[in-house]
This record gives sequence, structure tokens and C-alpha cells, in this order.
Amino acid sequence: MTARARVSVVLPAYDVAPFVEGTVASLAAQDWPEMELVVVDDGSTDGTAAALGRALEAFGRSGPGRRTELVSQGNAGLGAARNAALARATGELVLFADGDDLLDPGALSALAGRLFAAPGARLVFPRCRYIDERGTPLGLESGRRESPLAAADLLFENPIHTDTGVLLRRETLDRAGPFDSSLPSAIGLDAWIRVAAGGGDCISQLPQVLVSYRRRGRQITADWRRQRAGWETVGARARARGLLGPRRLARARARAMMVWAAGAYASGEAADLRRLMCGAALRDPVAVLGEDHGRLKLAAAAASLLPAPWEARLVAWHARRGGAHTGEERR
Repeated sequence: MTARARVSVVLPAYDVAPFVEGTVASLAAQDWPEMELVVVDDGSTDGTAAALGRALEAFGRSGPGRRTELVSQGNAGLGAARNAALARATGELVLFADGDDLLDPGALSALAGRLFAAPGARLVFPRCRYIDERGTPLGLESGRRESPLAAADLLFENPIHTDTGVLLRRETLDRAGPFDSSLPSAIGLDAWIRVAAGGGDCISQLPQVLVSYRRRGRQITADWRRQRAGWETVGARARARGLLGPRRLARARARAMMVWAAGAYASGEAADLRRLMCGAALRDPVAVLGEDHGRLKLAAAAASLLPAPWEARLVAWHARRGGAHTGEERR
């Protein structure tokens, strides 16, 4: 497989009118000759359809090997939208993108180069930077992993912070099966675990930061209860497959609880913040006390018990150290 291979870009879109033209423009700017962009408007109500019309027209003009297809359907969720796009995709490679993220120039070539260079790799992904709704960098980046990862690593400490930039061979994806449209969250995580299951260390991260991951209020990751419901289902499946034993699954859940605690903190749910952090500390005290983000959340939980002026001081300190976003949010 060479640079002449066709890449199908799968792009679900739901109420992303302010952002999706920028996303599509970042895809059009990639230096890959053969690209098809399959977009599913998943029942948007905010003008996304009009924005997509303009964006897809511009994408089609961006090169002789560019084609587009737009599917409109009633709102069925992320998994169903991706499956609908895949049913129409024809490329040998599949690149995933979300309708509010941005790919850096050259990202696709770098990802494909890594995939071609490692025949045993089933999935490759880049690091990302966090941006806000206006596109301003938040000063946070996903961590760097030097070694390839296995399926269990995704659940234990998922390094794929956004599915934008995930690239894999279509045949690999087909063997893993469709996205689970019944999951409330962790839809990508569930799929990537199935992609990697039985393949050893077959997931490869590029060291470069090549994606801007936009944080905003209406994302799946903004609802910590929804995150928890999806993660619990995926965790139970991983244990049933024998990917993690009881002890490691408990430690993985502790790390996930710290992510949910960040969501509880952001939404002002102090009692849930305290409960989640206590649960995480009981399951894996080393993860809570031995890492900065664990100690910061523990401090926030403690601060919620103090009088308001003292809590305000601790919250301000917490914000200066990076706030609720720790770079560990999971899809």
C-alpha cells in the first residue's frame, strides 16, 4: 500500500455549525492525493447542513482526487453515524474525524507513513493539543507514549484523547465489526479495543502533536455520568474477554473515576467529586497520590468541605495548575 491508496475520511456531524467548515478545511489542506470525505449529518438542528454544503463544495475543489458524499439522517448517535458513513466509504484506509476538531497540515501523511512502516500496527494516532470553543489553545497536550500499546492499555489509561486522527486499514476495521450504537459513550474506545484484541502491541502513537481537540459544553465528554455508563460497559466486556484481571481492572476504574471527578468538579457537584475521589483512592492510592492530576483533584475534593473563601482560594490555585482538564478525558 502506497501514497496512492485512497483514504476515506469518516466525519459524523451533529450541531457543529460554528466549527465544521474549519474541520473540513483542515482535511482539504492535507497533502494526500486520493481522499473521499463521507459526512453524516446526524439530525442537526443548528445550521450544520448549510455549513456542510459550503464546506463540501470547497473540499471537492481542493484536488483532482477529492470526492465527497453527504448523508442526512435523523439523530441516531455517534456510533450509528459512523456506521452509516462506513457503509458508503470505499477507501483502503479510514481516517476518523469529529466535526469540531482540526488536523494540522501533513497529519495524514505522517499517520499513513507510520502505518505503512509498521506492518504489525493495526491502528495509529497522533498526540493532540486542547483548544477552547474559540480555538484558543488551553496549554494542555496529550501525553507521549514511547512504546506500542495493546488493547488492555486503552482501557487502563486511554491515550487516544480524541478519535480525530485515528487511522487504520479498512480490512482491520471490518474484522473488528461495527461501532456499537447502543453505547452512551466510550464508542471509539470500545471499537479500538476490538481492533487491537489479540494483536499484541499493535497500536502506535506518533510523537507529534497533529490535532487540535476542541473542548466545549455539548460534547459527550462534558457529561461525566454518560462517560461513566459507557466506560462501565466497555470495562465489563474487556474483563469478559480476559484483557484485564480483577486487580488491573480496579486500577483502571480508579483512573477513570478521576476523569469523572473532573466532570463533577466542572459542574459544581461537590458531593459526587468527593465520592469519586474517595473511591479512586481506595482502589489505587498510588495513582491518586503519586500523580499531579490526582493530587489536584483530591485537593479540590477537600476544598469543597471548607468555608467558601478558603474553597475559592484553593480553586484558584487548582485553576493555575491546570484546572479540571487533566489530559485524560476519554471518548
